Amino acid sequence: MSKRLVWLVAVGSMCLVARAAAQPAGKLPTVRSAEELLADEIRKVLDAGHLRPVVANPSEQYWQVMRSLRGANMIEYWHNPAETIYTLIRALPHVPAAMQGPLKEYIRREWNDYPPYEYTSTGWKGVSREVFPIPPEMQEYYAGKGGRTAQEPSAQPPAGWTAWSFNPFNFYACWLYAREFGKAPEILDRISRRLQPPPAEQVTRDKPHVLNCYVAGYIGYLELEKLAGRPASENVRQWLRQAQDARVALLELDPRQVYTTEAGGFLYLVPEFGNYLHRHAREAVARHVQGYNDLAPMWFLSEADEPSRAVARKGCPEGSMAQFYDYSSLFNAKAFALKESRRELEKYLDVPGVWRGDLFYIQNLVSTIEADKPR
Repeated sequence: MSKRLVWLVAVGSMCLVARAAAQPAGKLPTVRSAEELLADEIRKVLDAGHLRPVVANPSEQYWQVMRSLRGANMIEYWHNPAETIYTLIRALPHVPAAMQGPLKEYIRREWNDYPPYEYTSTGWKGVSREVFPIPPEMQEYYAGKGGRTAQEPSAQPPAGWTAWSFNPFNFYACWLYAREFGKAPEILDRISRRLQPPPAEQVTRDKPHVLNCYVAGYIGYLELEKLAGRPASENVRQWLRQAQDARVALLELDPRQVYTTEAGGFLYLVPEFGNYLHRHAREAVARHVQGYNDLAPMWFLSEADEPSRAVARKGCPEGSMAQFYDYSSLFNAKAFALKESRRELEKYLDVPGVWRGDLFYIQNLVSTIEADKPR
C-alpha cells in the first residue's frame, strides 16, 4: 500500500504522520448474538452428557445457611433435575434446527434417568461443569458437609428444611415436559401425591424464593391437569392465589431487609408469575430491583468480587465472591415482571459462571431472545 509521508511542524515540536491512500474502512469485530451464544452453550451440554452439580461457596457461613436454613441444598447449583428440564425446554425453539433433535434426545434421557416427579436431587454423579478438576480431598470435603453431593438421586430435603417435603418447582418442569413430549395423564398421576399447601407465614416471610417455587408449582399443576383433560383442582387454585398474595405482600419490605441469599427475591420466577407481577405489582418490583442494584451494582457479573461484601445486606458479609444466584434473580425480574426490551437486557449479559452447563446463563440468553416477542 502506497503511503505519503508528511512532516508537520508545530510550535517547538515535530511529528511524523503516515497517511494512507483512500481505502475502504475495515470491519470491527462483531458482537455475537444471543442466539449464537445460546447455540454454543447448548452444544457444550450435548457434548458433555449428564452434568453434575456445582459447589461454589463464597464463605463458610454461606455453606452452612444454604444447606437447610436459607435454602434446600442451594449450595449445590443445579442439583434439581427440574431445573435442567425447565431450562432446556425453554431453549429448544431457539437453537438451530439441526440441534433440536439431539437436544430433544438429551432432554428425554435426563427425564428418564432423573424424572422430576421422583427426584429433586441428581446426586453427585456426572461430568464436571468446571473447566478445572476438583481435587479428591475437596470432593470428600463437599460430601462431609451434609449435602447431597456424594449421594444417589433423592427426593428428600436436607434435615432441618421445613418449607417443603418435595420441591414444588418440579410440577412446573413436569408440565413443560408433558406439553412438549406428551403423556400428561401419566405424569399427572405420578406427581399428584407430591402436592402440598403453601407453608405458614413464619416459614416464608424471609424466603421469597420459596413462594416463587410454590407459585410456579401450582401453575404447572393446573396446566398439567388441563393437558390431561381433567378439571382444575379448586384447592390448588386457592393455594395459587394464597401464594401469589403472600409473595406480593413481601414486596412491601425494604429491599435492604431481604436476605443476601435471596439475591433480590426473584429466584425461580417463571414467565407466568412474571406476567402476574407485571399487572399487579410492577412498581414494587421495580423498587426492589433498583434497591438491590444500589446495594450490589455488579450483580450481573458472574463471580464478581463486590456484591457479597455489600455491608448493608443481611448475612454472609465476610465472603469475597458473588453467588451465582445474583445474576439469575434480577435478570428474571427485569425480563418477566418489568418486561424490559431485548436491547436493555443485553446490557446485563455477562459470561457463564462455569465452563459448561450454567443453567442461569442459558435462561438469561433465552429470556433475552424472547424479550420483544409476543407472549
